[in-house]
Amino acid sequence: MNKKILIGILIVLAVLIAGYLLIEVEEVEYTAEEAEEIAEEWVRQEALTFTEREGENLLYVETNEVEEGVFEVVFDFEARFAGYGVVEEDDEMAAQVITPHVITVTVDSNEVVEAVTDGVFDEISGEMIEEEIDETAEVGLYFVEVVDGTEEVASVTREIEIINGIEGSAIVALLEGV
Repeated sequence: MNKKILIGILIVLAVLIAGYLLIEVEEVEYTAEEAEEIAEEWVRQEALTFTEREGENLLYVETNEVEEGVFEVVFDFEARFAGYGVVEEDDEMAAQVITPHVITVTVDSNEVVEAVTDGVFDEISGEMIEEEIDETAEVGLYFVEVVDGTEEVASVTREIEIINGIEGSAIVALLEGV
């Protein structure tokens, strides 16, 4: 009787092992929609330019799958103050101006692994991204100045470093102020 029980147990174990080996373990699919939800929540709660500079009007733009299970999710938003990241106490007063931004959030396996605003600010490290300077140019910038209660246009000439095109560099110079 012991032999019959032992053989029965071995047969059951063999069937279980064979069944386990034959069953294909399916990976849980990770969808673009899930990546979009994760990215949006992360921007609203963690992205320094959005949280610290009073971001609003967060609008979904697009999602791209850069490799299997890795998605880049792009949003537009506006900040109420110029610049990027946290405003430090010793910083000059940030200009209160509605500033449009584009943030690209990379989500891998339900986790944000990279977030870059306007291609120049790393939201995770809180630092500007080092970029190569193509060249410099002299540009004319125009500001509105209030003199004795009257608004006047003030022209300023400034030499700027061109990074990724003169248009964006000129806008950065405008945001820096007079």
